[in-house]
Amino acid sequence: MPKGYTLYDDDGDEIILLLDKSSEGLKQSAANWTAYLTGFVKKCGFEQCPKEPCVWRKMFKDGSQVDIEIYVDDVFGVMPRGREQWLDEFVKYLGENCAPVKNLGEIKSCLGIDVEWSDDRRTVSISCKEKIKSLLRTHDFIDVKGRSTPLLPGSDFDRDHKSGNLLSASMKKKYMSITGSLLYITRAARPEMAYAVWYLACGMSAPTDELWEQALHVLRYCRATMDDRLVYTSHARDDDSHLEMDALGYVTNVPVAFCDSNWSTSTSVSSNIVTVNNAALLWRSRKQTRPSLSSIQAELTSLTAMGQDVEYIRDMWDWLGMSLKGPTLIFCDNKGAIQNARHPSFSDRLRHVERSIFYIRDVVERGAAVVEWIPGAINPADCGTKPLGGVLQRIFGSFLMGASTSASAATNQLKRRIVSMSRCLQSHRR
Repeated sequence: MPKGYTLYDDDGDEIILLLDKSSEGLKQSAANWTAYLTGFVKKCGFEQCPKEPCVWRKMFKDGSQVDIEIYVDDVFGVMPRGREQWLDEFVKYLGENCAPVKNLGEIKSCLGIDVEWSDDRRTVSISCKEKIKSLLRTHDFIDVKGRSTPLLPGSDFDRDHKSGNLLSASMKKKYMSITGSLLYITRAARPEMAYAVWYLACGMSAPTDELWEQALHVLRYCRATMDDRLVYTSHARDDDSHLEMDALGYVTNVPVAFCDSNWSTSTSVSSNIVTVNNAALLWRSRKQTRPSLSSIQAELTSLTAMGQDVEYIRDMWDWLGMSLKGPTLIFCDNKGAIQNARHPSFSDRLRHVERSIFYIRDVVERGAAVVEWIPGAINPADCGTKPLGGVLQRIFGSFLMGASTSASAATNQLKRRIVSMSRCLQSHRR
């Protein structure tokens, strides 16, 4: 029975209701709706992706295919030219036999994400500008002065999380609200903020005064970068966000992976990023599940997580009809970890390591990936493991967002230093 309304039978037992159909608000409603919609879509000839159950495809006799993604009761589709009549028939059939439906046309905004297409239809950009505006208005930060870095200069993880006074119950609720919104924004379209938001999320259960200041600083960074967009394009880029990686074998038109780890005596943090055409496709900053006793162990743990992501990307690429030829390139800035990923080598420092950490070896042996070295100075995954200065944060952030790096004098000066260091290291390697 609903809360506040209870009936009992003659024996004193509480009476329950047996429903004829699922009702909105019940725990099982979502599962029932998913089962019903899944069965209907399968009857329409769609095939469900085994790795992403919300993604479906329908193959036609001429070799073309339609891909759709279902999120609760929203359906997003990618359709080739010439299938407009089929789309109208499918929408009509869906409305008559499944549930009332409305065709909103080309996607422009959904789930807090703004979508914009170029005139030639070869470039699409996404952003969370309206979501960020709403967050800033909620906390009265819409008119504050922006900041160039997501975290305060000199941020120290252990100090901010283990020292200082705990926030009151009301302030804790505000902190959790800000962090939750930032988690959504970061996951949707802001890869360069991954470490800062992870930094805040680690203190959700017991936020301190220092973490509250960090959260306000992230809001100021969002205010300064509110117009930044994540840009995807179908053609190879050739701009100044390239970070001079041609000599390392970097290519733009296929997925390329970058991984890094900041070794800590407690628990290290892994940063895994997959890019395509100089824009982040998958990104993650995550605390490792067990302590590492050396930097090589920490980097191997990050490489293994990267190997899993690469397998996922390759399978999804193949399922969508874009098979990848040759192994996927994984960049890592630790030569010891690369050596152990390529082939087994005995080391006293690694004999205690669990077998699962060496999963990357299996990925490399099967030809799914190849691990190559990259100078730490130009590894974009570095922004997911520690706080960076404003200029370096902007350089890596621009690369991950698929945008050209700012042409300020400070940026160009630091970029020349990075390129010079990269070339010296490459020369030394040869």
